[in-house]
Amino acid sequence: MPEPDWPPDPAHDPRTRIPDILREPPAARTTEPPTVARQFSEAGAAWGVAFNFIATVLGGVALGWLFDWWRGTGPWGVLVGLVGGFFAAAVQIIRYSLRQDRQAAARRNSH
Repeated sequence: MPEPDWPPDPAHDPRTRIPDILREPPAARTTEPPTVARQFSEAGAAWGVAFNFIATVLGGVALGWLFDWWRGTGPWGVLVGLVGGFFAAAVQIIRYSLRQDRQAAARRNSH
């Protein structure tokens, strides 16, 4: 009875093979390092997304609280507003991220 080949020989084991695309060096970057102004701009955009998230969630809670105050439904409006605010904020972040990805791809393709 032949002896089992365990552990497999790393040279012939397909699980240890590095794909060819990973063996190739990444393309040389033609852009210069980011300037201080660009870094501040990107940081400002990130803070804008964060504040937009917080404002959207708080807006949903405020609308829910107003509904509770108006109809006397007691914490249900706030809870629905909180969930709705989180959902709306998540949708806004996803849309913003997709827009940024499209812009980055357009910049890469234009070079």
